[in-house]
Amino acid sequence: MNVKLKGKLRYFLSVCATYLEILLSAILAIALLICAVQMIPPLFSLEINGDTEIFHSFLEDIFTLILGVEALKMLCKHSTGAVIEVLMFTMAREMVVHLSLIHI
Repeated sequence: MNVKLKGKLRYFLSVCATYLEILLSAILAIALLICAVQMIPPLFSLEINGDTEIFHSFLEDIFTLILGVEALKMLCKHSTGAVIEVLMFTMAREMVVHLSLIHI
């Protein structure tokens, strides 16, 4: 294969990957917005019922939403710090969700 053709093909694939990443980021942002809106009604049922199962489920959903936002930031920033933030939030989510299960 010609060296110029390889360079052009690599550049084309890089551009395609960039646009695909932007498209996936937009889809993720829309999905996060829809999920955030769906989190509003359960918020009011927490106070009415006072059930810990509902609170645990709500807490798990909120942390999942936070992880989605962090993943979106990671796709946009392309930095090591963004990856570390996602890992930290993942560990924090697991710790909080499991600790809340122990206290139920």
